[in-house]
Parts: sequence; structure tokens; C-alpha cells
Amino acid sequence: MTHIQSLLTSLGDSLNQDLLDANNRINSLSRQVNTLQGQIHSMADSRSNATLDQIMRDIESLRARMNLLSGAPDMRAMILPKSLDGKEALGVDCASLFRRGTKVSGVYTLQPDPADNSTRFDAYCDMENDGGGWTVIQRRIDGSDDFYRGWESYKIGFGNFLHDFWLGLDNIHLLTKFGNNKMRIDLWNWENMTRFGEFNFVRIADEKDKYRILVGGYQGNSGNPFHTPQYSTRMQSMQFSTFDNDNDMDPGNCARTFTSGWWFNRCYRVNLNGVWYADGTYFGPATNGIVWDLWVENGPGYSLQAAEMKLRPSNF
Repeated sequence: MTHIQSLLTSLGDSLNQDLLDANNRINSLSRQVNTLQGQIHSMADSRSNATLDQIMRDIESLRARMNLLSGAPDMRAMILPKSLDGKEALGVDCASLFRRGTKVSGVYTLQPDPADNSTRFDAYCDMENDGGGWTVIQRRIDGSDDFYRGWESYKIGFGNFLHDFWLGLDNIHLLTKFGNNKMRIDLWNWENMTRFGEFNFVRIADEKDKYRILVGGYQGNSGNPFHTPQYSTRMQSMQFSTFDNDNDMDPGNCARTFTSGWWFNRCYRVNLNGVWYADGTYFGPATNGIVWDLWVENGPGYSLQAAEMKLRPSNF
């Protein structure tokens, strides 16, 4: 027994050392990411787009290595799903779980296509606000994650479900592929005022069509960015763009100029994936914050305190 205990102790010490080494490597990579991000901000006014793009590719590579070391594909903090009659909490969307009696907000496992396990992913369900049953696809509340990312990151998703996150264009496409959905967008400024917009129909195309967005119907007080009078800023039918996959209508690269990934036109009236600035104070001349210029009382280029986007079936 003493020999077994000794072996177990030795194994435990070895595992602890391995975990410590892995944590040190993750911290080292994290410092490298922060250094590269600092270089990006210092180059905000530079015309060296090739150098900037290379730095972004380096950041994407470092993030991938950090994810491998952490053992998680996207390093999200997970909230354990609630049990449904002793079975795994699994639904086609958050609304289906709500209908089955799940009324607590948190992270749950979804599978939009019940016949295809490859469509399974985790998502944050808002079961308490605005009637519940919402699948949250984007949240900006504290600047805890960098949204100036490449195509692959926006495709698979990133962030922390407890803080800032992007669910992933592939997952958002799947949520809107099966049946009609509505979208709600909530906005908060730094004066603790709020605005919202609800859209009766939303469809996100697949990657072949660059995740083109189609939206119809509108209620709320936020303003409707999908049908603005000026076509050059209208979001309707725009494809998604990132710094390394430019699909906007502008001669330049809106994603690079405004350090974001978004459905840009030439370029935007709204951009909820811009830089989160504390107190809304910009560091440079570019209005690359979390912007919703249809909220005219804030003034042009005003960077919001928080924003959230979420989906729910239209027949909920």
C-alpha cells in the first residue's frame, strides 16, 4: 500500500508540474499577443497594411497555440448546462430548451439539425430577459477580448461566454438556416441609457456566400441599419468582411480601417464589433469603436458601453 501511495504521490507531483509548465507557456504566449496588439494600436495611422496584416496573422497563430495548450477549442469559460430530466441539455436552439422547461440563463448545448451531430455547439441562452428563449450570438460589455480578428476566428467564434464573445458565423448560419428567426439588438451608452431594435426576419448565408445577411421588419427605438436612406451605409445583403477577407463595397478595406469584422458596405452607420473603449474615449482619429450612429443623440462616432445581439424563432 505504501508503494502504491508513493506512486500516486509521484504521479500527482508530475501532473502538477506539467500543469504549471503549460500555464507558464500560456502566460508567455498571452504576453506575446498583448505585445503584438500594442504594435497594432501604435500603427493605427500607418499605411503599412502588409506589415499590419502580418502582425494580425501572427496573433491568430499565437491564439491557436494557446487554445491547443489550454485543451479548449476557443478558451471559453463554461457554465455547466442544467439537466433536463437527467439527460443532456440539448436543443435545436435556446427557445426549444425554454419550451421544455429550462428557465435559467447559461451555456447549453445546441444542435440546430437534429439529424447531424456535426452541427452541435455550445451557446449562451438568455432565458430571463425579453421573454426568454434567446440564443445570444454576440456580446460586448467589458473589452475583455479583442474583436480585431481574421476570417477563421469570426467563422468558428471566440471569447468568453461570461464576458465578450462572438458565437461564430458557422453557428449563426446554422441557427438561421432552419426556420424563420427574429433578431434583437440591445445597446447601452455611457450615460446608462438604452436602445433596442427587433427584426422580424434574419438569415445568414453560408461561407460560400461570405455569410451574407438578410433582414426584414423592424420595431424599436434604435433605428434600422438594414434599410437606411443612403445605400452606401446600408447593411442589407452585405457580405461579412475581415482584414484578411475583404468583401465590402468600399475601394479600401473597411475591416482594416475600423479594426473590426462586420457586414460593411462603404463603410457603415453601425459597427458593433469595433474596439471597446473605456468611457467611450478614442485613442486615435479613427472612429473604430462600438458605433451605432442611428442613435443620433449620442453624436457621430460615439463608442457605446455595451451591445448584445441575439436570435429567437419568429413563432416563439
